[in-house]
Amino acid sequence: MLYARAASGYQPSVPPVAKAEMLINYEVGLKSEFLDRKALIDLTLFYIDWSHVQIPSGDAPLGITTNSGHGRSEGLELVSTISPLSGLKLGCIAAYTEAELTRVDPAAPAPYPAFLLAGYQNPNVPKWSVAVTADYDWQPTTRWHAHLGGVFRWIDQEWGNVLAIASIEGAPATFLPSYSVLDLNASIAKGPLTLRAFARNVTDQRAWLNGYAGGAPPNAPEQSSVFIIQPRTIGVGFDYAF
Repeated sequence: MLYARAASGYQPSVPPVAKAEMLINYEVGLKSEFLDRKALIDLTLFYIDWSHVQIPSGDAPLGITTNSGHGRSEGLELVSTISPLSGLKLGCIAAYTEAELTRVDPAAPAPYPAFLLAGYQNPNVPKWSVAVTADYDWQPTTRWHAHLGGVFRWIDQEWGNVLAIASIEGAPATFLPSYSVLDLNASIAKGPLTLRAFARNVTDQRAWLNGYAGGAPPNAPEQSSVFIIQPRTIGVGFDYAF
């Protein structure tokens, strides 16, 4: 199936402080099943026109926004699965995104223009992200059902949440390196009872999910705050269906 779609939406604001933020999304895509429906591919190309981008308004009360400029987001998304053997399902989800401001409003309050620069990737938007999954289901006996699964995720480098800096113009943004995470899970079930086991972040990565550099007086040391991914976590659980 080939398809095309155009959709629009908006986020209201408080006039006359700011104009409503507007999005127009254009998509073209392909959805296909093949190999006797054992394989699936879903590919989408998109372009988003982003006008009157809203940001928190400097010294205004919480929830009041102002407009910072205009932007765009474009890229592609891929979802694919294949089942080469009975009970085995392999999958891949990948995305490439370029999201940036194309024009910055010079009237936007400081310090935001120092961080939201036209032509630079927006904060918290990695250009690449990939997830590879594997799931295997089988029946050891006629009454038992078993499952093994896992997902490997890789997230490209990105900028931290620079909008969290509230007061000092010129304070630096936080650069978040790329990272990868492996999660595993298993379960065995009989009738209404299921025993589950899981291991999240198997390699115990200390990946940075978000962060910002705090402002400081001239010639004073800067402080950075970062939020890390959940450390390695292993657990078990029981489910009983009534």
